[in-house]
This record gives sequence, structure tokens and C-alpha cells, in this order.
Amino acid sequence: MRLRDVMRILDATVLTGEDKLDQEIEAACGCDLISDLLAFTRARMLVLTGLVTPQIIRAAEMMDLSAIVFVRGKKPTAEIVSMAKEAGIPVLCTSYPLYESAGLLFEAGLRGKCAWPGAVTSGADAVARASGREGGNAPAAGGDGGNAGDSERAARGGPRDAP
Repeated sequence: MRLRDVMRILDATVLTGEDKLDQEIEAACGCDLISDLLAFTRARMLVLTGLVTPQIIRAAEMMDLSAIVFVRGKKPTAEIVSMAKEAGIPVLCTSYPLYESAGLLFEAGLRGKCAWPGAVTSGADAVARASGREGGNAPAAGGDGGNAGDSERAARGGPRDAP
């Protein structure tokens, strides 16, 4: 997906980086903590955030992020826009909240590529994990997820234990 597509999908305003609207965006992440941004993002990601501080620009530059989209109608100061322009980081603003912004981009095909161990990075991963076919927090194949006997009762058509 191109940054231009992100702009259209989120009905976003471009504050800086108009010359980079045709760059390809491979993945996105949403966060409002600098520590999460530093720990879990990867180079060339788009970041959705409500954190409108100079630190977000410094962190984005350090992490080599593709672009920043400020959500919830937040507007950065002229100083922040100037920092982003100097760093060559496109900055967009949308009135959508973070959750809806991420959902709209996901629905349009842009996925997350989070860096923490066991992160779910696609809808298929989430389904596999929830059904127990994948590692992570879901029960292992043949496991009962802590409800001993549920699988056997369900197989016989009986009721499951209440959680």
C-alpha cells in the first residue's frame, strides 16, 4: 500500500512529506508510548499515534520509520512539523481514533509486523492461535485451555463447563 492510499483511507491531511506519498508502506503499528515505539516497531513502518511531542519525531527518525499519522484529530505544533520535515518523515493527521484507523488500514490490506515474541501479525495468525493450531497463548493441540473435559464433552454433544 502506498502512503497516498493511507491518506485516502483515513481521510488524512498531509502536513509534511507530500513528495513521499508514493512510497510503499509495508506494515503499520499503533502506539501511544515512546517505549513501545522503540521496543516493538521496525524500520519502514507507518506509526499511528496520538502522542504529539517532539520525542515521537526523534524516535521515528532513530527507528527509520516510514511515516507518522497523528490520530484523534490531534495537531502537532509548527516545531514538531518542522522537525519531521527536517528529518524527512512524512506526517499526516486524521480525525479517526487509533483503533478505527488501524482497523480501516487492516481492512484495506495493510498488516502489522510487530517485533515482540509471539505477536499476532495477520488475521490468519489470530484464527490459528485462537483455534489452538499455532503456538502462543492458545492451548496446544489436544489441550483443554484449562477447562478439563470440555473437549471430550463437546465431542459427545454435551455442554461445556462455564468459564
